[in-house]
Amino acid sequence: MKTASVEGGDDTGEGAGLRISGGKRKGVNGLTGNAAWQKIGFELDATGAEVILVAELRSAKGEAWFQTESLHLVKLK
Repeated sequence: MKTASVEGGDDTGEGAGLRISGGKRKGVNGLTGNAAWQKIGFELDATGAEVILVAELRSAKGEAWFQTESLHLVKLK
């Protein structure tokens, strides 16, 4: 993910980041300001249920870029 001039957020999260639908990422897993390309992650427990991964920008201004071809799901042991 990469950001430019990102400021602010709401009760779901700040700046740009990843979360699951219905979840929050306040205080974690987000970028604000100007950030060069970097890896971010989001750990979740699906427990067999359907999960929707959300790549989002929660900001009054700015831009965020996500490299969709680099998104990977990894099962942790």
